[in-house]
Amino acid sequence: MLPMMKRTILTQDDPEPTKSSKIWNYGARLVGEHAEVSKQLFLAHRYYNTLIEIEHKRRAEYRIARDSVAAIEPVNAEYADVTQRLEQARGEIKSARQQQRKRLECTELRKQVLALLDERRVIVAKRKQQRLLLKTDAWLLRRAEEINAAASGAVRQARGDCGVYWGTYLLIEKAYQAACKSKGAGPKFRAWRGQGRVGVQIQGGMTIDEVLSDQDPRLRIKSLPPETWNTRNPRHRGYTEVLLRIGSDIKGRPIWATCSAQMHRPLPPGCVIKWCWLKVFKVGTRVQYALQLTVQSEQPHNRILGDGAASMDLGWRMMPTGNIRVGYLVDEYGKTRSYEMPHPILRALEYTQRLRGIADQLFNVARAHFSTWLKGNPTIPEWLQGITQHLLKWRSPARLAIVSGRWSRELVGDERLLALAKEWRLERLRRGADQLAPFEEIIAWLTEHGVKSEDERVAMYMEIWRRKNAHLYDWECAQRRKAQQARKYLYRNWARELSKSYDTIVLEDFDLRRFARKALPEETEEQTNRMRFLARSAAPAEFRMAIVEAMGKAAVKTDPAFTTQDCSQCGAENEIDDTRPLMLPPCPNCGIRIDQDENAARNLLSRFCEGSGGDPAPGGARSPEKVRESRDREPA
Repeated sequence: MLPMMKRTILTQDDPEPTKSSKIWNYGARLVGEHAEVSKQLFLAHRYYNTLIEIEHKRRAEYRIARDSVAAIEPVNAEYADVTQRLEQARGEIKSARQQQRKRLECTELRKQVLALLDERRVIVAKRKQQRLLLKTDAWLLRRAEEINAAASGAVRQARGDCGVYWGTYLLIEKAYQAACKSKGAGPKFRAWRGQGRVGVQIQGGMTIDEVLSDQDPRLRIKSLPPETWNTRNPRHRGYTEVLLRIGSDIKGRPIWATCSAQMHRPLPPGCVIKWCWLKVFKVGTRVQYALQLTVQSEQPHNRILGDGAASMDLGWRMMPTGNIRVGYLVDEYGKTRSYEMPHPILRALEYTQRLRGIADQLFNVARAHFSTWLKGNPTIPEWLQGITQHLLKWRSPARLAIVSGRWSRELVGDERLLALAKEWRLERLRRGADQLAPFEEIIAWLTEHGVKSEDERVAMYMEIWRRKNAHLYDWECAQRRKAQQARKYLYRNWARELSKSYDTIVLEDFDLRRFARKALPEETEEQTNRMRFLARSAAPAEFRMAIVEAMGKAAVKTDPAFTTQDCSQCGAENEIDDTRPLMLPPCPNCGIRIDQDENAARNLLSRFCEGSGGDPAPGGARSPEKVRESRDREPA
């Protein structure tokens, strides 16, 4: 048994916890006119990208000012030189592999790249020290204040010009502030896809009675009878009308977004509503809505934690049963448990890949037929000729669907296009055949039904393909969302069980995303698409997030370095590689043979219980070198 750790137990004499805030989510659908909602969504999207542009400009100006300081110019020149040589060496590796059409070893070039990486690490450390010294430079501090002041003024100007209702622009500014915390290249712009949030902040809060009174100018919810939630399945009876203010007219009167929300559970009695927004998102090509409320409960949410400490080794591993192991638990009483995502969820996610493969095959066929027709037709519109100049290099079905849809409507006309598509669909349904037939069969059917123009026949074929592609895309997205929801529900239940069983969960402090990236040119082993798919399917980061949400500050992080190599029994360091099997080889020092994930979990718990401790709220910074690099130290 591992040594017991000291822990503090809350008693009845402890101060009362603060009130808890939660986000309540209800499914919804818009009622009536959508124009104002769409307008606010677009303006909010444009405002967000304007703020991101201001932030990029601010960072660029600061980098120019910082790099212009004479003390840092030499190290910047060294960094630029080594980076150029590194990219050149990587380019040579890629060229050699492209010529041979396989992943060659390129031993000499790989050694050169590794040497350049080591050289760059030294320069990066030196540059980091120089930048720390520059933080006290008087001129740079003054320049930074000027840049920040200019950026703040630009933000105020953008806010005044955005045309977004104040509740919605506060949501956008919160998202912008969260994005600005990112390092490196900075926050990213968002493409306009008709998604976003419109909402209102309830200043001072609003009680349940106030929101049901149908008098408040910000939010109104029509009350439901108490028997609505008495049935076992209230989802079919919980629809109610919700009025959410998203703007004001020229006389200051509210502009409402009216939606029908599916209140599958009542709001907690005595709660206070602080925020309310309508979330618009897409699943495939279908627009869906959700009504979300930030609720502060008068009854604080007390986490009922168990007793004892446990460690969780997170990752992903295919098991002989077909399940994916996402975590391995070891507690201080010696109990162990393997957390495995069941194979039905994996099969559902694999099915989405199959649907994507079918859609890609049909896209390649449609693109080839469309390209052949374009080459032999001198009368195509000028705009279509310019857009499709490099058609055979296109890889996006959505791009081809947009272009072909526009051309088909212009050539055939909306009414005739819809009539022919409906007639084709009904006939295929009567025959029990697939909606998309081979090109020759569709052309023959159109000829029989009076479509004599070759251009119109090709346009109708592209329209049938476009509808089939949209159907497959919707199917794929719905299937993926269903599987991801099942996985999320499973992880949350596991996390809830852990919070009831233990008062401390020790997690590894590492970034799981780095294991899912593509291999760099200098790396000897290539991570296949299958391995990356398994990593995304297991989503151990989502499991970790569920544990943190359930445990709160009782979830701590600790250094994961070499937890797999070190023997948990004797502490000896073992030489292993990434191709190791589930069970570690016998330890050369003590002879124990153990599951490698269990070994890592035991090492994590030992480090924590022996006093190395950890930090609350696990974050990430574990590198793949954890299991690749060796270290020099004295034996334990």
